[in-house]
Amino acid sequence: MLCAISGKPAKIPVLSPSSKCIFEKSLIENYINETGKDPITNASITVDSLIPVSLHEQQLSYTNSLNSSTLNSNYSVPNLLSTLQNEFDAIMLENFKLRKTLDIMSKKLSTALYERDAAKLVAANLLNEKKTTLEDITMIVSNINDENSSMEKFNDTLMSESKSFVKLTKKNKYGSNLQCDWKLSTKYLYSLSDHPSLKTVTSLQGNTIKSAVYDDSKKAFIVMDGSVETNSEAPYDSQNPFKYITITNSRKILFQDSENKVFTYDIDSQQVLQSIELQSGAIFINEHEYIMKDYFLIVETTGKAIFKPYSGGKTINILPGSSFDKYHSASLHKDGILLALVNDTNVDIYNLLKPNELPTTFRLNNEIKEGNMIKMVQFASNGYWMIVRTDSHVFSFDLRSDPGTLAIEPLPVDADVLIDLHHSGRFLVTVKKEDMKLLIQSFQYTKYTNGKKWELENDTTVKLTKKANSEIDSIHLLYDDKNHCEIILKYETFVKYIK
Repeated sequence: MLCAISGKPAKIPVLSPSSKCIFEKSLIENYINETGKDPITNASITVDSLIPVSLHEQQLSYTNSLNSSTLNSNYSVPNLLSTLQNEFDAIMLENFKLRKTLDIMSKKLSTALYERDAAKLVAANLLNEKKTTLEDITMIVSNINDENSSMEKFNDTLMSESKSFVKLTKKNKYGSNLQCDWKLSTKYLYSLSDHPSLKTVTSLQGNTIKSAVYDDSKKAFIVMDGSVETNSEAPYDSQNPFKYITITNSRKILFQDSENKVFTYDIDSQQVLQSIELQSGAIFINEHEYIMKDYFLIVETTGKAIFKPYSGGKTINILPGSSFDKYHSASLHKDGILLALVNDTNVDIYNLLKPNELPTTFRLNNEIKEGNMIKMVQFASNGYWMIVRTDSHVFSFDLRSDPGTLAIEPLPVDADVLIDLHHSGRFLVTVKKEDMKLLIQSFQYTKYTNGKKWELENDTTVKLTKKANSEIDSIHLLYDDKNHCEIILKYETFVKYIK
């Protein structure tokens, strides 16, 4: 049996219960006394736990022969031989320790070299990441500076053009009344399928109000102004239903389809110029007739508002919107700066030059005293008034005063009465369907010594045809530049005129 430490035959072999190896008793006892551990496994061990190993006669004879003092190599003084043997055993024990230490150090060195290489790789990656991060930060800072510079330039232009337009239209006159002999036109009828609510666009400079629809039978947009004889067509073969259609003062049709894509259609070239994909439905799409004419404004149901250039360039983000808000309509003030977002219970007025500020809010049953639902909001062209229609009243608020301050006494209207306002805010038309006729009333605001109120100016009854006796969605006043006035009746599947 060979000793696991010396590699020589053991004279007094013992077994370690930890490593299950054979050792020379004296060597392992010395090792245990010094370290208290098994030389192979490094597990804690005591001398008492060593197990003596019995040798049979042949093994004992072989061991004794190798260590016999009668061998020629052992002829010497016995004590000297014993001393040499002890020294040899000590050397072998030390040699074993050194080999073991060398093995441990080799492993540690290998690990250290590996960790060093790994650390160098990590350091190199960190340096690359640092360089990339610095480049990204530089780019972001540059983009932010460019964005801020672009926004500052945009805001400066918006402010400058707003002041010019307000000054330009400050003294505009819009006629004295709406007295007309209203009659139902049987000639002009446009066929609609899944058609959105009708939208109108006002030109304060030209004193006109126009609108547009898509006629399914003609496969064309119909541009309608204040005289049906001058209506025009713009061919377009639509592939998807419409969610929103409006016309601009620069002779473009802006529309959103059922896939929430907004298209710009040029009437003169009869071509689609660009398309934009929105995350939600649009409640306002149009351009201002004077301010930032190279852009059009899009407002989504979430309240998100962007200016998009007709050139297809960079979008200007104005209002971020919120997933908590759900608006059904919007109105842009003539100054191009104030934007009213409307839901059933609130009117939130934002300043587009200060989009981070909280809006001025008009709340139902607070600033807006009567009603269960807000239906419509419109800014008057004088710049001072905001008209709010609820299901029971028409309110005119003075924006120069605290929220809730009235400019005119509220006008009571039934929930089933349809109304539209002249853009000046001075004239108002109501339409109510009864049996086979329409009751049309026009009002004008009148000053009294103790205030202002809506005064009935004209009362007309119009007979309806069988088809025109269907449910009417909405009514809209249209004007041309010769002060011709007409009423559009918007039904679910067609449009009729009263002129």
